[in-house]
Amino acid sequence: FPSHDRARHGWIPKKERPEVLMGDLKLPSGMDELPHNGRELRYLTDRGVTAESCEWFRLGYCHDKAWWSYKLDDGVEKWVSYKRRVIIPVFGLEGKMVSFPGRDVPGEQLPKYLFPVGFAVAGKHLYNGNSFVQGTHSHAVIGEGAFDCIAIHQALRRDPGCRDVLALATFGMHLSSGPGSQLDRLAILHEQGLRTVTFLWDGESRAVAQAVKSGLQVASLGLQ
Repeated sequence: FPSHDRARHGWIPKKERPEVLMGDLKLPSGMDELPHNGRELRYLTDRGVTAESCEWFRLGYCHDKAWWSYKLDDGVEKWVSYKRRVIIPVFGLEGKMVSFPGRDVPGEQLPKYLFPVGFAVAGKHLYNGNSFVQGTHSHAVIGEGAFDCIAIHQALRRDPGCRDVLALATFGMHLSSGPGSQLDRLAILHEQGLRTVTFLWDGESRAVAQAVKSGLQVASLGLQ
């Protein structure tokens, strides 16, 4: 439309997701952002993760000398190795980093996902919730883990009819409730324009039962 007709026809300028803030939580030393020097990580390409997704989700990789430090209450400094782990930053709805689980690449290290001490996020945050754009997203598809979310994100990006749909993840087959919970965060997104939620968890019977239970919780917020 001509500029003088835009407001009358409901035109609004394109909105972007909030800028991410690293905050006080620091990423491991020795981490390389992906893709690194134009090269992708084979572990991620084998899982179908694109270079665009690496940038969108700010994924990183710690190859060898990669450490994260923290201090105990008595001031003693401790060091944790993130060697050979993919770093998956997690951001709150406002865009501030709240954690960064490190996924073991060779499949030999325990735990498989290493969280920074004191910054575990399971049961509190919605992965990729910081990408919600008010006035754009009205539908969310919720997967279980970060890589599920990335796969959903890539599928949605390939379909022009899904521009109003956002990929999220819950870090497990459950949806927490109570103050500061995932349900609380869905309520915030509902106030900002989210209308519909689709659960895309595993197809096993236990996961389906959990999805039904979570669906009833979501419906109590007024979401479809």
